[in-house]
Amino acid sequence: LAQIGLVRRARIAHTAGAPRSGGCRIAAMAAGVDPETLEWLYVDRTGQEFGPFRQEKMRAWFKQGFFPIGDELLVRLPSWQRHIAVKALFPDGQAVFTGPPRAPPEATEPAAPQGAQPAERSSH
Repeated sequence: LAQIGLVRRARIAHTAGAPRSGGCRIAAMAAGVDPETLEWLYVDRTGQEFGPFRQEKMRAWFKQGFFPIGDELLVRLPSWQRHIAVKALFPDGQAVFTGPPRAPPEATEPAAPQGAQPAERSSH
């Protein structure tokens, strides 16, 4: 983790208005974007978010064991509203941060505010 400390870290605010992918692959992949150009944000043990970092950098750090939590590491793309464990994004033996990720629909859905209650439906 010392090497990560040498890299410029930027705390990034969550982005609103993310596009919906409508499928398992993120919309950028459908548009022909090279997965190596993806930039990831991750959450450390304290809950602080860092990034964005290029996919190749995340892959190298992951292979070197810089993330002790392993495939439970929570990450997101800047357009996503929620963090997802890398094991859900790169399933079925796919090497982590290699190729396009699988994006569950909940990654791009807006997060409900803490303590928010579901809206009541009117019976009129």
